[in-house]
Amino acid sequence: MRPQAGSPKGRLTNDLRQPVPSVAHHLPTDTCKTDPHLAAVVAAWSLLPEAIRAGIVAMVKAASGKKGWS
Repeated sequence: MRPQAGSPKGRLTNDLRQPVPSVAHHLPTDTCKTDPHLAAVVAAWSLLPEAIRAGIVAMVKAASGKKGWS
């Protein structure tokens, strides 16, 4: 015999359990304060021509003094 939909036995939830609050929704999702200019470069990177990307990499290497970057 099946319990009727309106009867207490027809419920699928356990009324004795307390709902478990989510912890993650209280945590910040973006803790990294990325420079907006850098974010623009990253967002456009795949759309840039290879020569422009090479130029940007060359400028970063020259400005930072790192010659061994690949």
